[in-house]
Amino acid sequence: MDSDDRVKRILNRQVHGLAPDPFARKSLYSYSTPRDKVIIVISFICAILGGVLNPLISVIYGQTVGTLGTHHQARADCPDSDPDSGTADARRQLLRFTLYWIYLAAAIFVLIYTAAVGFYYAGERVARALRNAYHRTWAFFDAHAPGAVASRIMSDMTHVQEGITSKLAIALTALATKPEGALSPRPVHCVFLVQGGASIAQISTIAIVVVMGAFGIVRIAPAAQALVATVSSASVIFREMARRSPQDPFDPSGAVIEDFKGNIELRGVSLVYTKRPDAQVMKEVSFSCHAMKTTAIVGTSGSGKSSSVNLLERFYEPTKGKLCLDGVDIPTLNLRWLRGQIGLVRQQPILFDTTIYEKIRYGRLYCDSDQIISAAKMANAHDFIMALPDGYQTRVGENSTQISGGQKQRIAIGRALLRDPEILLLDEATSALESLASQSGQKKRTNIAVAHRLSTVRKADLICVVERGRVVEMATHEELVRGRGRYWELLEIQDLQ
Repeated sequence: MDSDDRVKRILNRQVHGLAPDPFARKSLYSYSTPRDKVIIVISFICAILGGVLNPLISVIYGQTVGTLGTHHQARADCPDSDPDSGTADARRQLLRFTLYWIYLAAAIFVLIYTAAVGFYYAGERVARALRNAYHRTWAFFDAHAPGAVASRIMSDMTHVQEGITSKLAIALTALATKPEGALSPRPVHCVFLVQGGASIAQISTIAIVVVMGAFGIVRIAPAAQALVATVSSASVIFREMARRSPQDPFDPSGAVIEDFKGNIELRGVSLVYTKRPDAQVMKEVSFSCHAMKTTAIVGTSGSGKSSSVNLLERFYEPTKGKLCLDGVDIPTLNLRWLRGQIGLVRQQPILFDTTIYEKIRYGRLYCDSDQIISAAKMANAHDFIMALPDGYQTRVGENSTQISGGQKQRIAIGRALLRDPEILLLDEATSALESLASQSGQKKRTNIAVAHRLSTVRKADLICVVERGRVVEMATHEELVRGRGRYWELLEIQDLQ
């Protein structure tokens, strides 16, 4: 019973995470840097000032209309007076109001443009920080719908980003403009009640203010709707982000092995996947992978071969036993450092829709062309790449559909070798195994190869035969053949002996 409770506790921790951090950040702008906060404050002030200055346009417009009206009235009242003197004075006033208009328009443009650019800049950085913080374990993906995380990242975070950028700038500017429009109905009412109590300039000013106030209200409605969607999406994101991942690649804690060699040891390891809590895929498995040697794990489909790879990368947690690296329990190691020592090539590698050069370059942040070409040569990929129309600059379609599966694997192993890992994990990667077998004079590293085709692992230093989650045989190819056990049976089935 204690064992069952322990398994349930481990599975629950992987799916639901650790207890929420009471000091976790719970606001959008808590994910901003001090520089972002300064930009946000400046943008906020600029948006408010831009909105406040808007009604002044109506005042200048009213004064302009008033000047023209006064000049026309003066000409009508005194037709015999000198027209040049009144016209010159009206021109001076019109020129002054025109300059005011230009200065005001320039100021409003600069303020609103600064506010929009500032909010977009800070909002983009805040959204990116949210996406970086929103990471999940593999067990989480097992227990949730495939599109759940994609929906959060693509849809909800897009709403958040939109709300804290363009819509926020529009809402602030409109709110700062709206008070003038809200106060305008009273003077308009007075104009209609008190005949002759308002000049043409006042009437023009009031009319423009009413229109600007109405436009402000119209602009607030969609912005407010977007802000409500932002709050709703942010609450969902924060609720899920409160779940602390037990395998956090950004957690700086954990040990680092200084004199790292690459010895791997499984000591009575058992594993249960969250999707199948009643099925034990690994049952007290024990074997060692010596440093600078190649260890092969073979068996039929569904026997639990690939589970060892998932445990080494800490995609899952063992429900029993220990998995050690140079004698140190792997869960105690810093996760980022651990994965930095490992290169992984799977049977169906994920390759992004870009050039082959970029596909390989993803393996290492900082590298040059010589290192990329050298990695491709080690993976036996250089020759077929150079035979393509544009060589390393060739684009081969979404998920590299224009090249064969074996060529995709060679590109993937080139990407893995570019990292210069101490441990190389090959999960059903037939072409990668062939490339590995053909290497000579290259750096020695710890290799673990999971294979179904036994012809690719004959030269391995140690072969572990897995059957129904247990290691049933363990020796070299020649010793296993002489023993005529399960390995020999698999050879007979594949007609390879």
